[in-house]
Amino acid sequence: MCAEVERLVPDSVATVLRVNLEQGLEILSGDSLPRAKIALLEHMTLTDADIAALRANPEEAYRIVWRPGEDETHDIALSDCRASALFDGRGQLIGIFALYSRHRHGIADWGEKIVSHCRSSCVAIIEYGRTRRRLDQIDRHDALTGLPNRAAIFDLLQKMTTETPTSPFALIILDVDLFQDFNDAMGYEQGDRLLQIVACRFSTHCRGDAVIGRLGGDNFAIVIPGEQDTAANDLARDLVATLRSPIRIRGQDIVISCSTGIGTFPENGTEVEQVVHHAQIALREAKKATRGSVQNAPAATGDDVEARVLLGSAMRKAVQKSEFRLFYQPQICMESGTIYGVEALARWYHPAMGLIQPSQFIPVAEQTGQIEIIDRWSMEEACRQMAEWDRAGMRLPTVSVNVSAVSIRNTDLPRRIAALLKRYRLEPRRLTVEITESAMMQQSRDTGATLSAMLAIGIGLALDDFGTGFSSLSRLTHLPLTEIKIDRSFVTSLERDVGSMIVTEAAITIGKRLGVKVVTEGVEEIAQVRKLRQLGCDVVQGYLISKPLPSAEIPNWLQSRDGTITESDE
Repeated sequence: MCAEVERLVPDSVATVLRVNLEQGLEILSGDSLPRAKIALLEHMTLTDADIAALRANPEEAYRIVWRPGEDETHDIALSDCRASALFDGRGQLIGIFALYSRHRHGIADWGEKIVSHCRSSCVAIIEYGRTRRRLDQIDRHDALTGLPNRAAIFDLLQKMTTETPTSPFALIILDVDLFQDFNDAMGYEQGDRLLQIVACRFSTHCRGDAVIGRLGGDNFAIVIPGEQDTAANDLARDLVATLRSPIRIRGQDIVISCSTGIGTFPENGTEVEQVVHHAQIALREAKKATRGSVQNAPAATGDDVEARVLLGSAMRKAVQKSEFRLFYQPQICMESGTIYGVEALARWYHPAMGLIQPSQFIPVAEQTGQIEIIDRWSMEEACRQMAEWDRAGMRLPTVSVNVSAVSIRNTDLPRRIAALLKRYRLEPRRLTVEITESAMMQQSRDTGATLSAMLAIGIGLALDDFGTGFSSLSRLTHLPLTEIKIDRSFVTSLERDVGSMIVTEAAITIGKRLGVKVVTEGVEEIAQVRKLRQLGCDVVQGYLISKPLPSAEIPNWLQSRDGTITESDE
């Protein structure tokens, strides 16, 4: 806007000034303003008398921003000024619009009219800036607790690991024990209330230079600059102790605990993801030990750190360079023996390192915050491939795509999936999203809303690796599932281990009672197929049927096999 005004008024300089909370002036717009004048304006502080005068007559603003004597002292080549105070809808002084002239005859009368007409636009500019700052505040802080959020904490860690010179710090990650059980018993609203009280207690006990934030769910993080294990351990134990006092929730005294993992810089690595990863490992060990315990991460070996750094660095370019591929493993319907669908599985072919197994790159992707990028690519590539098969006259009933816990917590996921289905003209029921049992069981309110929204679209939702997590029947009944996938570990020993057979039979029974399809992974022997058919399993998948295949080989496989299970598979 200032540039447009300067075009209309020859030899002029326009500027928009914002009044900050301390009643000082800040330049928002005005690239043509001399530096010396900028310095004078930004050193001004309005008095209460100034503000009262501006409220009585907005044009009095020129007396504040135009002081010829000072300008001459600093050799500022400006000859005249017109200005107006700017007020928001509540009558609050928010800024000043000033129009200076370099012309020796000053500003003509019509220049005053321009200043008057620009008021509303200037107010809009300042209000827009206010809104952006408020949005930035929201973007950097957790809405529930008011603490810095995950992005803010990670930005702080990034700054601390890259500043010169670097200083040591400790990272404490705390997790409220059995929080999901509390949510199930008391409801999400009371769970939110509990997290607010926990955040308040933690904040009260953190010393001045420690930064506390909420990573999401029931996870909190505390960064302690300049400290190592001893101070971090002392603070962690103090924080654990703060939760021993009962918390009053809905008329009941609730006693909770939290488990704590500690990572340190640079002992646990020189990259953010390395320190976070070690703190998370320590947290898992603490939860295995006993509730309310504190664990320190062991120092990282040089080889481990180097390998993860190299892999993480290469992964950042892998999607852009098309190094990832999707392979598809067929699934067969037990009742008809025909094709039920395929599961899309990501593979990484690096030009120098060769084939990198998912067991290697998925953990690194999770640690380095790149897993969601891989999820997005996998989802789009699977939809694109389905559409390509359709155009070739080969219509597969369903394609299943694995999605991480990080993506499931993103409430924008349903919208992205709906957009992909529309772009590739696919029926929603032909896409199934697979989520691991552990991720599904740790659902938050956002996760639950995401799952329900995806089901509303009409896509399938599969609980992957069933039997390896901590499912309870009460939770399962409330999940919007269409499939349960029994983990391969139970199928491998199905004929030899009574426990595996009992778990498999129970899982199939649960699926039938819930009205969902039961898919069994890892089928490698025809005897396993016979047993699973006897138990009532709906769908099988494994190397007996086919190994994961490139997309180009799926049509040939379907033609050669006719998609059926036969005794020749034995």
